[in-house]
Amino acid sequence: MSQGNESSRDYVLGVDVGGTNIHIGKANRDCVPLKVKRYATDARNQEALIAGIMGSMERYLAEAGPPAPRAVGMGLVGHVSVAEGVWENAINISVTRPVPLCATIRAKFGLPAYIDNDVNMAALAEMTFGAGKSHADFAYINIGTGISAGLVSNGKIVTGASNYAGELGHMVCDGEEHVCKCGRKGCLEPLASGGGMIEMAKKAVQSARDSSLARYVQDGSLHAGTIFREAEKGDPIAGSIAEKAMSALENAVVNLVNLMNPSLVVFGGGAIEKDFILNRLTDFVYQNALPVAAKGLQGIRISALDPSLVGLIGASRAAWDGLGMT
Repeated sequence: MSQGNESSRDYVLGVDVGGTNIHIGKANRDCVPLKVKRYATDARNQEALIAGIMGSMERYLAEAGPPAPRAVGMGLVGHVSVAEGVWENAINISVTRPVPLCATIRAKFGLPAYIDNDVNMAALAEMTFGAGKSHADFAYINIGTGISAGLVSNGKIVTGASNYAGELGHMVCDGEEHVCKCGRKGCLEPLASGGGMIEMAKKAVQSARDSSLARYVQDGSLHAGTIFREAEKGDPIAGSIAEKAMSALENAVVNLVNLMNPSLVVFGGGAIEKDFILNRLTDFVYQNALPVAAKGLQGIRISALDPSLVGLIGASRAAWDGLGMT
């Protein structure tokens, strides 16, 4: 691959790998994603997944032409070993064996690569460019296909011993026997994530064909926002699913606020789109969190960053940080 004029290589490549799509874009030192393209994620098995990621990057760089980027930053679902550059595993996508992703990228493209969990990347973006700029202690909760949290304490992302902190979706919040993909019962994720709500709706309409959700299930257009909207209109199936999701999410956020004592909670991922949801959640948290934790909490809000770009922004920032150029 042609490296081009070194002085003109003033951009990095941001890559955000999701369960459905891979987003790739250039980013300058301001970490603004440019020429973003979307590729379908091939998650049939691990081999197809990795080949698809590499192939998408190859297509993007071929179309972009020289000069080559300085580095690659990549956000990934699941467990990532940042220091080793290894994608260890993921529950919601086909990664069951460790993948030396940074070494693979360097071997194929001759570029340094910096990887991390996608929600940590989003929290990095929020910390640098969003509401987190003015808060040293905050939680970024991503609600999409799954649920996870990027935790920032004293201006630094909390990683834990194995870079696995923030798995909020696997906090038990329900007394009913909803089985999670992790194997436990009552986890937040199958109740309140977009993917979990859709699965509940699909099962429910099998015996309730008169539900307004049935037509959305049939044409494949159902998403969490639809369920909340139909619940507002009075559909009983949608109402039941929405109520279970809200109840679980309310308790999970109270637990997180009590545990972490953040000054801000930011929601990303696009699943929360109605003011009444945020208002209800906010009221519940302030009423039920421990008094000292509630007093320290200055707000709960939806991220102002574009949910389709926040992962790329964070991945680009991670690449510049890895190069020591921020």
